[in-house]
Amino acid sequence: MAGVVYPWIVLQQTGSPAWVGIVIGVPAIIAIGPTFFGGILADRIPKPKVLIATRFLQMNVAVLLALFVAQDEFAIWYLFALLVVGRVITAIGFPAASTLIAEVVSNRDLKSANAARNVVGELTEIFGAGLGGIVLGLAGPATAFSVIAVVYGLSAMVMLWVNPRPAQIEEIGDQSTSDYGFSDAFLYLRGSRILQLLFVLVFVDLFTVALFPLLPFYADRVLGAGGTGFGILMAGLSVGGVVAGAALVKSGSPVSAPRTIVIGNVGWGICMVGIDLSDRFAITLVLVVIMGGFAVVTGVAWSSLALRAMPVEMRGRLFSIFNIAFQAFFVGALLTGFVASAFGLSAAMWIGAAGSIIVPTMVWTVSPTFRSADDGK
Repeated sequence: MAGVVYPWIVLQQTGSPAWVGIVIGVPAIIAIGPTFFGGILADRIPKPKVLIATRFLQMNVAVLLALFVAQDEFAIWYLFALLVVGRVITAIGFPAASTLIAEVVSNRDLKSANAARNVVGELTEIFGAGLGGIVLGLAGPATAFSVIAVVYGLSAMVMLWVNPRPAQIEEIGDQSTSDYGFSDAFLYLRGSRILQLLFVLVFVDLFTVALFPLLPFYADRVLGAGGTGFGILMAGLSVGGVVAGAALVKSGSPVSAPRTIVIGNVGWGICMVGIDLSDRFAITLVLVVIMGGFAVVTGVAWSSLALRAMPVEMRGRLFSIFNIAFQAFFVGALLTGFVASAFGLSAAMWIGAAGSIIVPTMVWTVSPTFRSADDGK
């Protein structure tokens, strides 16, 4: 719901692609620092406790947003400030959320577990995106933020029943060797070629993200589908994700992780070109569904490969370091907004498509280490 509600409110208040990019991108950049604190917490405190606390705080931010936008007139800067606070809280919980699954299942089952988690997550996003569009159309953004607050509260309560089982994790390692600082994590990253390459590949998000700040404009101005149509398109991404995730759960992903990462990113870029060339809602929806599938298979392959390459005792801190690269998603959204404002929607979409195709193809071409990386099959 948040993915639909935030950009739509900004679009209606400002009509500016640049502002949509600012609201999506700048809060995440500000939140890079708190992620390192979250990495230390994830390695020192049981991860469910970290997530209970952060989701409870997110619930309170959503309540404030609901009260704020219920006013007839509001300054966009106040909305921006609350989004910054929410993003900081999310950043603190990010390392725990990213690594908890590796403490619940064994390495042997990690790929299927990641795929299953994606199926469940995409199902909720189908419902959330569709519901977001409906609530925006019928009841307005204040009601949408109220629903988001309830969901955060429920998710915090659910974490009470999540019990990590470290004994199931293969090759746990000696946690006594870690001082919970970042020096050992940085040293490990320097010595791991595959983690370095995965770090570089995250920066592909500078380009793949172009879809998200541009899609509300394509829905509204090109397709004439309005907020409800935008919600349907966002739900379509999740439909594709559910289908792809279910296929991964069943098959165990017979394609190697490195090859899957490249195919997924290249396919995403080709579909971006198709969206720009399309003026029919049905065609755009089909392309978006396909992109949802590419996103899930790429994400599962990347995360499974990364978790297997990280020592369990420093996963939280390593993921917080990786969060620097993950902010490429939000920096890309910011840049996309400005490019679209200066040169038009098509220019921004084509630049995003080109980067999505070129960067992973270059990594595959020049790095034998990446091509031969063991994905644990």
